[in-house]
Amino acid sequence: MLLPVAIIGIGSGLLDYFTPAMGDDLGKWDDLGLDAYTAPNRSTISFLAAQYFDCNGRILDGLGPAIINLLPRGIAAAIMGLMAGAYFGLLAGAAGLWHRNRVAAADILILIAMITMPWWDYMLLRVCQFNYLWGTVFALATVVLYFKPGLRLSGWRIFGLLVCSFLAGASHEQTGVAMSAVLLPITFYKLLNKDLARNQTVLSIGLSAGTLFSIASPALWQRNAEMTQDAPIGELLVTTLPFTLLLAAICIALSISKNGRFRLKSLIATSWLAYAMIAVIAGLIAIYSTTPGRTGWLSESMALVALARMLLDFRYRLSPLWTSLLCVGALALIAAHFVVAIKWQYKVGKEYDAVVTEYRISSDGIVYIDTTKETEIPVIALGRVKGAPDADDIHLYRVIERAYGEDKRLIILPEAFRSRLECIPDSLSIDGYTVYSNRPDSRCLTNPSGYRLTVSSDGRVITPITLSQQKTIYLASPLIIDPGDHWHSTD
Repeated sequence: MLLPVAIIGIGSGLLDYFTPAMGDDLGKWDDLGLDAYTAPNRSTISFLAAQYFDCNGRILDGLGPAIINLLPRGIAAAIMGLMAGAYFGLLAGAAGLWHRNRVAAADILILIAMITMPWWDYMLLRVCQFNYLWGTVFALATVVLYFKPGLRLSGWRIFGLLVCSFLAGASHEQTGVAMSAVLLPITFYKLLNKDLARNQTVLSIGLSAGTLFSIASPALWQRNAEMTQDAPIGELLVTTLPFTLLLAAICIALSISKNGRFRLKSLIATSWLAYAMIAVIAGLIAIYSTTPGRTGWLSESMALVALARMLLDFRYRLSPLWTSLLCVGALALIAAHFVVAIKWQYKVGKEYDAVVTEYRISSDGIVYIDTTKETEIPVIALGRVKGAPDADDIHLYRVIERAYGEDKRLIILPEAFRSRLECIPDSLSIDGYTVYSNRPDSRCLTNPSGYRLTVSSDGRVITPITLSQQKTIYLASPLIIDPGDHWHSTD
């Protein structure tokens, strides 16, 4: 069982090492002023304060960039990989699969989580890991430790439990509220019945403090007031909460029959109830937020644990042959994913660095380079490979421009366009890109973040380019819609 966790930890660390700073990661790097200093100073304190009062109350979203980005790249990547491995290890542990007779079930659970959890919408950026993967690590650890009987507590262990549960509550408002809504009533019930253990008392205190820290952020309530509809409920359930939906459906089905109700009652009498209830409450918060993908991370993790524990209740037993085949198959798929993803991340990471280098020295912001399209990357990479932005990745472009551009607009063109823009005829097409001397027919699209995109009649992104003689030409680039993108016509 340690082998798949080790593969994921090492593979995730290498992926992080070869993934350049982009998107919100680059934005936070720029806010911290890390191009100008290599040690914490007043800019760091200002960043942390701005995070809490102007962005959100998620403590790891503020502390993570302030700490990780100041470490050597190799050490930072190792920490990111360690936390990824810890997530999958805790997932299997919480499901009760850390046993030699359950090794196949553990490997399959880890494989399912790796494939189906919402890696898309840039989960492999550090900022998303701080908010969701790291937060779920502390959440899983808190629940596991809460229901660990006879846990002996020394001074250091009490401190560790407080830190773990505080970080679980303060990592994300969704995590803190969902965890508190389940564990605190259990704590109160145990207190009334004089059955409250010391570890449960300590963890409840830390969780309460962390949740209060998160929800006390003024920025949280401001963001809530300005929240816009990202995706309808149907899409959220299918793309973001499938395991939570499956868990609810199975529980409803079991409640219909007498034998099913008996099984449910036996599960409810255990810690299973806590995982199931956290999954449901976190899922409801995800539906309220209307943001697909990453908001389902906590709910889906808890639902996977609950589902795995329900399957264990059937007390099945596999033959040694089937156990070996399942373990080898799961490990082969996990290893193949990381081998392919790391190979391609190394390639597109170099391309991204080349884009930034050329952009910084260019006078007009135009970069001529042949980059890999997302559609060229094998599916087994699971969308975790991040390279040069596509034409519709407006946020990524804007962050690059703010960090490196000095008011230059970034334009990425294939190498074959070099020295040919000044004298094009009516149009010039190369490798799916077309440059027009006159603006083609187009329409405007917008997304929930307020970004606007101009698209031609043939479905390509139109970008105006101003040349040195103040002549304007128009670039039509392939429109590659990523999972989680929501572009709507304004016409």
